[in-house]
Amino acid sequence: MKKIEVVVAPEITSNYDVKGKLVVIIDVFRATTTMVTAMANGVNEIKTCLEVEEAIALKEQGYLVGGERNGEKVKGMDVDNSPLSFLNGKYANKKLAISTTNGTKAVEVSLAAKEIIIGTFANLTAVSEYIAQSDLDVLLVCAGWKGKMSTEDFMFAGAVIASLSNEYCNTDSADIAKSYFLKHALNYQQKLEGCEHALRLKKLNKLGDIAFCVQKDVFAIVPKFNSASKTFVL
Repeated sequence: MKKIEVVVAPEITSNYDVKGKLVVIIDVFRATTTMVTAMANGVNEIKTCLEVEEAIALKEQGYLVGGERNGEKVKGMDVDNSPLSFLNGKYANKKLAISTTNGTKAVEVSLAAKEIIIGTFANLTAVSEYIAQSDLDVLLVCAGWKGKMSTEDFMFAGAVIASLSNEYCNTDSADIAKSYFLKHALNYQQKLEGCEHALRLKKLNKLGDIAFCVQKDVFAIVPKFNSASKTFVL
């Protein structure tokens, strides 16, 4: 049977065997939601950068530069880490370089994986179907918040697991995540709107981002890491 595990923060990914796995990067508030939205609205490719300076330097190669630190846009970036910034094809046919507080760390620690895809509530069904069609064991890598677990990422991991058949040999982490989602399935949006990360975003007046990030199946795409170009593409 295929195995699925949940990693609650990038900082503990070293405790897991990433090689040969399908890794799903999860940063609901907001990096993976922004990335999925950007690509669904015409952005051609996305390069994740661990450091802000690395992302800004890519302007010389024609990249649009986006992201945040502690939820706020960084000086020198063209756009913030908001999915709303990419709606209506505003940046169609652009290349995006993005650096965020947590999400890009999750990508960095997963580079040894066989495949890496981007997941969030906005593409929940597409991600679940991708996993179901894969023969690989799965790691759901949550971005969390500065090394700590976050409710929204764990909730999404549980939603993915709940949508899959029982062909997976569920581990303790998968069983707990699934149970947590099922407990809150009918009011998961309300639960997420009151979690710690949402409260941080509310203090920054990002109410629109919160509302958007908790919506299911807005898009039917799965951005996938291309090891040759080292970017996410469709």
